[in-house]
Amino acid sequence: MLAIAVAISFYVHTAADRVRSASAHGAEPALIVSLPIASRFLSAEERRLLYAIGDDIQARDAAAIVDIGVRHHRMYLRLAATDVEAATEQIREVLRARGLLETAAIETL
Repeated sequence: MLAIAVAISFYVHTAADRVRSASAHGAEPALIVSLPIASRFLSAEERRLLYAIGDDIQARDAAAIVDIGVRHHRMYLRLAATDVEAATEQIREVLRARGLLETAAIETL
């Protein structure tokens, strides 16, 4: 029962973020930052890590979060940025500080 409640709250939180960000950042170039997960489902620790990375990126004003989720055994952040090159470098710094740069993938859309 608790797992269902956590899954629903994660879905609702992600959908709300997507709606909030879509209007403000819909036309800006997108970046996707993804990291591997240990199993098929995101653990609570991995979810906290993903949100902490997103908070660090937004605190630096590097990019805005458009979507958060899990796909193909990887957790990801979809971000909108006006300056993709500068945002990519700041995202690399955030990942490097957490020791995740080697396992992370950063894609531009």
